[in-house]
Amino acid sequence: MHLDADTLAMVRNALQLVRLTIVAGFVVAGLRVMRSPPDVRRKRINQLLAYVLAVHVSIAIAQNDAWPFTMYPMMAVDSTNVSSLHNGLSFRVVDDAGEEWPVDPLAWSPLYPQSIMGWFEVSYPNATVAQRNDVLRFLLARAELARRHGVRGEHFYGNAALLGPLAAPDTNLYNAVTASGHPLRALRVYRVFWIPSEFATKRTLRDRRLVCEYRE
Repeated sequence: MHLDADTLAMVRNALQLVRLTIVAGFVVAGLRVMRSPPDVRRKRINQLLAYVLAVHVSIAIAQNDAWPFTMYPMMAVDSTNVSSLHNGLSFRVVDDAGEEWPVDPLAWSPLYPQSIMGWFEVSYPNATVAQRNDVLRFLLARAELARRHGVRGEHFYGNAALLGPLAAPDTNLYNAVTASGHPLRALRVYRVFWIPSEFATKRTLRDRRLVCEYRE
């Protein structure tokens, strides 16, 4: 069934009102917990938890986000699928000495590696040469800035200069990388292939193919 433009606009507006109602209900339930006397607080906490669970179930069925609740479809993967070939993107930088290094995962903060990967998966194939070069130039410049901070022993979190530890970067659990002592001159994007069961024991990839390279 195809809907005309006016009907689609009406549906979108109705969905926005539904989302607003969901958020308002969440706020109200939270305020009731905060202001409740001790003898009824546990009951209202249970009501808040039941509300949150009901909203998540509804969103999962409807397959539609309603901030701050989301269905997180990007995380819907089969964790038991450990014997088939997987693939993803990997970023590397090359310094003046010609040595290749991994990119500090915090170098592009407040952007995080998964968002950069998403751009390369979705937008890169359709971007012009000029647009691709603009993005790669920006990423290389940020990687070089992070490298300079790393050499001086400083933390580079992007927003940390203003927020300090409250910046709470998404990549706080990533392993730290060693910074090159030489300026960075190139950025390489690879598509890597691995089998989880093999990678867990041998730490080896099945294949690595160059997607693009930007060099100053």
